[in-house]
Amino acid sequence: MNKILMGAFGFITINNELREIIFENAERSLHLNANTSEAYTALALAWEFIDHDQKQAEKLVRHAVILNPGNSEAIQEHAFILGRMDEFESAIQKMQMTISLDPLSIPAQNGLAYIYFYQGNYQSTIKQMRGLLELDPSHYLARFIISLSLTALHDYSSALRELDSLSQTYTNINTVAHRGYILARMGEKKDADEFIAKIKQNYGNDPLLEFSVALIYAGMDKKDSSFSWLNSSQEKYGFVYRDKTIGEDIRMRELKEDPRFDNLIYT
Repeated sequence: MNKILMGAFGFITINNELREIIFENAERSLHLNANTSEAYTALALAWEFIDHDQKQAEKLVRHAVILNPGNSEAIQEHAFILGRMDEFESAIQKMQMTISLDPLSIPAQNGLAYIYFYQGNYQSTIKQMRGLLELDPSHYLARFIISLSLTALHDYSSALRELDSLSQTYTNINTVAHRGYILARMGEKKDADEFIAKIKQNYGNDPLLEFSVALIYAGMDKKDSSFSWLNSSQEKYGFVYRDKTIGEDIRMRELKEDPRFDNLIYT
């Protein structure tokens, strides 16, 4: 399961080879114990992130929760999948259930914030993540999602300051691309171009390379260039390789209005 999430963040490549590993391990686990909740949770994530089938993923993780109602990780993943399916009321209920099992759970607090983010409730997202940072001031994803939320609210200066508060330890292709996107939206074309060059130089083998460059071009309103890089990603992987953990990705909304977007496998 950790490998799937690492793939979503671009640390390893999500492909059929990874799918085979996950399914083999899950089947081995279920052969020993047909009621292993964790195996169904891993299969659910594989069906969503690799096979792009959210309905099957939801079915599997729902079964995982039935098998072990106390499995907070399964409940949390169920909430994530429901949130990405826009079933927000059920998703929030699931995440609150997880928090009731473990009120000080960092992952559960983080998860509820993500559901608010999927919902487009950015003020609640920020508030929830600020509360999480009181529990864990070094939490990387809290800072990143706050920055994304501020970007959605067009508060670009605050979004940049949030990125500035991150330790250099957490510099990765996602944070670099997001900074480049913000600068592009602020009209800082030269700086945005420098971040494109930085991504090409430092993350040439990262599966998120094409999407990240396309993202900055989208911020610059250079749609032709953005679609060129998105098409390149699709040609390489069979779909647009992106960080699906953040849901729809509000930074790409303007591109979705272009007819060319319909030709992309963007799940």
